[in-house]
Amino acid sequence: MTPDESCIAFWKDAAARYKNNPAVLFDIFNEPHGTTWEVWRNGGPVEVKQKDQTSKTIQSVGMQALVNTIRETGARNIIMAGGLAYAYDLTGILKGYALEEKGGNGIMYATHFYNWHKGWAEHFLAVAEKYPVLVGETGADVRKMNFIPESAQEDGMTWTPDMLGLVQKYKLNWTAWSLHTGATPSLILDWDYTPTPSCGVFVKDALHGKQFELKKMR
Repeated sequence: MTPDESCIAFWKDAAARYKNNPAVLFDIFNEPHGTTWEVWRNGGPVEVKQKDQTSKTIQSVGMQALVNTIRETGARNIIMAGGLAYAYDLTGILKGYALEEKGGNGIMYATHFYNWHKGWAEHFLAVAEKYPVLVGETGADVRKMNFIPESAQEDGMTWTPDMLGLVQKYKLNWTAWSLHTGATPSLILDWDYTPTPSCGVFVKDALHGKQFELKKMR
């Protein structure tokens, strides 16, 4: 849900090992969720539900503390920071919660969005006008996610071309998800790397230079 003190120890080690390697970017905490922008940036108490349905309170250190820890090692590597709502929501970055750079090569914000997410303009495009944004995960599949209503999951045959049109039109950095046959969504059908028709075919075309038209915002 949110970084705790163990993440400080991790980044002291990892940043020291890979510092200033231009091929290594630091994605400081994957898919934060279930908290506020104040806690996301600066830390604070977070209530976490256990498997037995009881709750405990943990102390988040906040994303800024992870940035500070990395920079204190002398690592100047680019840092990536995912927003709230499992990294989809970047709205707080324009509301006073942008991270402070501490002498490195920059911070970029990461969004993860799939074929059920609405509100692209609000949730990350507005931030991309001012800050570098990476679409760190995106994709669609004929297999449905069991935690999202099926009716909310758009057919990838219509969704994926518009997603690619979006990232091309707004010149977003992007990576598609996922290059594994067992993942959902997947880019490949088998280990011969046959692309999936709902996503992999379109992504492969985009990587070969095909331009897609953004016909409909979500």
